Amino acid sequence: MMNTKLTFTAKVLIFIFIMVYTIIPLLGLFDIWFNSFYSTNDYIQYLIPVFENEKAIRSLFSCIWGAALGGAVLAIISFHNHIAVTKAFDSSHAWGFLLSPLLTISIGVITFLLLNGGFIFLTGNTTPSSESQPYGYTLIGFIMGYNWDVTIKYIEKLSKKIATEKKIQNNN
Repeated sequence: MMNTKLTFTAKVLIFIFIMVYTIIPLLGLFDIWFNSFYSTNDYIQYLIPVFENEKAIRSLFSCIWGAALGGAVLAIISFHNHIAVTKAFDSSHAWGFLLSPLLTISIGVITFLLLNGGFIFLTGNTTPSSESQPYGYTLIGFIMGYNWDVTIKYIEKLSKKIATEKKIQNNN
């Protein structure tokens, strides 16, 4: 099956999608950072009946929004590269842009779990304040979302290591 060149209208629609996908995480992060998580907090309380640990939820959403923003920045760079530099934007690229939000939001959740599960260690300030915590989760989420391909390889490597250790334990 041959890839087809997209029309100008399709390219504009994908561009608008990328811009919306960039603005939504920014609004979410601004809500967490500057609005004390009130807007998102009200919405989440309806989704999670027992809202016990606001700090954990705030960190989770910081990681998700950071990963989504990382994916959005990568999408902007890729879109520019395909449109302006290589001039080779075709239909096969569209699916990558459309699936990017789902991929990076999922990576944000997985990154949060890896951080809190002790599978990823960060060094730096040994006494993080509650005010600086969302920024760290946002940054690591951004890095993991921007480098989603490296993140997936890390998860595959970790999965193989866990499976190998489980086999060794079962044989003993």
